[in-house]
Amino acid sequence: MKKLILMLFLVVGGVLSASAWNDMYLICGENNGWSISDNTANFIFTKLSDTERKIIVPGSYVNSGKWYFRFREKDSDTWYNICPDGDSDVDVTNTTATTATGHKDNPKAFFVGKNSAAKWVVITIQWNTNKWNVSGSYITESCQVSFINPDGWSKVNAYAYKTESTINVDYMGAWPGTEMTEEAGMYIVDVPVDSKIIFTDGEGNQYPSTGGFDAVDNGVYDASGLKENVPASVSSLGYATFSSAYPLDFTSVSDVTAYRVSEASAGVVKMEKVTGAVPAGYGLLLKSDGAVNTYIPTTVCTTSPGTNMLVASVTDTPLTGGVKDPYRYILAADGGEVGFYYVNTDRTSGAGKAYLESTSNLTPASARVAMVFNDESETTGIKELKSVKADGIFNLRGQRVMNAQKGLYIVNGKKMLMK
Repeated sequence: MKKLILMLFLVVGGVLSASAWNDMYLICGENNGWSISDNTANFIFTKLSDTERKIIVPGSYVNSGKWYFRFREKDSDTWYNICPDGDSDVDVTNTTATTATGHKDNPKAFFVGKNSAAKWVVITIQWNTNKWNVSGSYITESCQVSFINPDGWSKVNAYAYKTESTINVDYMGAWPGTEMTEEAGMYIVDVPVDSKIIFTDGEGNQYPSTGGFDAVDNGVYDASGLKENVPASVSSLGYATFSSAYPLDFTSVSDVTAYRVSEASAGVVKMEKVTGAVPAGYGLLLKSDGAVNTYIPTTVCTTSPGTNMLVASVTDTPLTGGVKDPYRYILAADGGEVGFYYVNTDRTSGAGKAYLESTSNLTPASARVAMVFNDESETTGIKELKSVKADGIFNLRGQRVMNAQKGLYIVNGKKMLMK
C-alpha cells in the first residue's frame, strides 16, 4: 500500500520533487473544442533547472488574436494536460498565474494576448512546491541576417539560441532550427536580438563548428562569420568596374561614387548614380578623384536599384572576342580616352569587375562608348540635348551627318548626345 501511494504522488502531483518531471511539451490549439495542433520537438521546453523551464515559439501565434495553450509532461494523450485550476481561461500576458497539476478533463487554458508586433512568444513555467507558475511575454525586436552559402548546400537552416544559466535556450525551434529563405543567391532569416546563430545544412555540416556567431542586424555572414565590408580600388584614371559576391550599401560611402548603366544609344551609355544598397553580384562603375583604396559596407539586400546593362564578373569571366549576340564591352583607356570598348579579341573580365552588355551594336569596333553621368551636367565633354540646329554635325568617325539620329555627335567642335 505504501508503494502505491508514493507512485500516485509522483505521477499525478509531482509534489515530492520537481526533478520527478521529465520532458515538458507545449500543447497549443483552440480553446473552443480543444484540439492539439502540434506536439513535436519544436514544442518542448528547455530545462533551465529542476524548477524552471522555458520555450520560445513564433510570434505568428499572437499576431492576429489570443493564443491558447496548455502543457504536459509526456507527448502521449494518456498523460494529464496542465491547465488552469478554475472554470475560466487565464491570461498570462506579462504576468504570472499558478495552477496545480492534472485537470485532464478541464476544457480551459492559459492564453497570451494579441500583439501584431510580436516576433516570438516566450512561455516560462516554474515549479513551486506543489504548483506551477506560468507566465508569457513577447519578443518584438529582431535582426535580419543573411548567409552566403559557400558549399552549395541544398538548404540552409539557422539555429538561434541564447545562453541562460549556462543552458542554451532554443530561440527558433529545436536543432537544426529554422530553414532560411533563399533570395538573390543568399539565405535570409529574422533572429532575436542578442542571440547566437549557427548556420547548418541539417546533415552534420555547420558554421561555426563550435559556438555561434553573434547576431547583428543586417549582418551578412559566410563560413568565417560576419563579413562587414568588401575592399574596392580605383586607379589613377578615376574609373573602375566593380562587383562583389556580397550585397553592399553605398549610403555612407564618400570617397567613390557608384553607377549603373540604365540605357545606351550609339556611342554612349547613361550612368545612373547608385546611392543605397545593391544585391550580391551586381555590376557597377566606380568613379573617384584619382586613385582610391576603400571599403564598402555589406548589408542585407535582394532588390536591384534598377535596370543595369553592367554584368558582374564576381570570378574571372572569359569573354569571347567578336561576339555579337550580345555585344560585350570592357572598360579601358585608349590614348587617355576612358570608356567602354568592344571585345573584338578574347579577353577576361577579372574577378570583382564588370563588363557592359548590349543587344545592339553601340559603336564601331575601333571607337569607344562614352559615358554620360546623370548627377553631372557635363562629363567627359558630352552634353545631353533634346535637339541641335547647327552647321557642321559629324559622327565619331569624322563623317558629316545631314540628319542626325539618336547618338553621340561632334557639333561645332563639341561632343553632344542627341536624343
